[in-house]
Amino acid sequence: MRLDRVFTKNNQDPYEGINFVERVSRIMNANGSLVSEIKNVLVPDTWSQVAVDIIAQKYFRKAGVPARLKKKFEPGLPEWLCPSVPDEEGLNQLPESAQFSRETTSQEVFHRLAGCWTYWGWKNKCFSNEGDARSYYDEMCYMLSRQLAAPNSPQWFNTGLNWAYGLEGPAQGHYYFDDKAGALQKSKMLMNDRNRMLVSSSLLPMIWWAMAELWICGGRKRDCSNLGRAPGATFRTCVAAANLSRAAENLLG
Repeated sequence: MRLDRVFTKNNQDPYEGINFVERVSRIMNANGSLVSEIKNVLVPDTWSQVAVDIIAQKYFRKAGVPARLKKKFEPGLPEWLCPSVPDEEGLNQLPESAQFSRETTSQEVFHRLAGCWTYWGWKNKCFSNEGDARSYYDEMCYMLSRQLAAPNSPQWFNTGLNWAYGLEGPAQGHYYFDDKAGALQKSKMLMNDRNRMLVSSSLLPMIWWAMAELWICGGRKRDCSNLGRAPGATFRTCVAAANLSRAAENLLG
């Protein structure tokens, strides 16, 4: 798959031109009492307070994020796309209370989502070369930050936790289709999203949703601010539109 950049430039920060500011998220009871307050939430300055509250209160990983990480290198994988794992040596140099924390910036969330999607795409040979993989990662980071695209809740909660932080969790009885074995297999763990993970309430392959969305929203510059609210419909709409558009281009030469 070849991807042309629409919003970003090669060898440039995908957030170039986006101003990130610190905001406060507060959830209040009807009687005015404070339920939860999260300070220093770093988000784009164009985000509404509702968007700030949702990412801070719901989608930030609340615990277990290592303060020190290192790359786990894989053969044939670019260094920037390799999964990260806790740096035990670095963590041991910190006080125990400072070794693990939570996500605090929107960039952390964008990185684990776009990075994991790109990792999946690379492992499934979706990209023509490393340049196209990097273009995909940068474009997705930009669109997430500008709210031009958004996945559904299981993606925000779960995607990239293993790829970005090395987090794992116990199996919860989920199954997946193993294309190599040609049969259903029972997942051995929940958070091993470098292999399989429950990230879509519609049980659809969201990497293809993400790529279809990039092609339609990015390549065609359509407003996709409402996407992600109905994941099944979103996927089908994106794929159908992509297929129709490509078919039309092929017919027109």
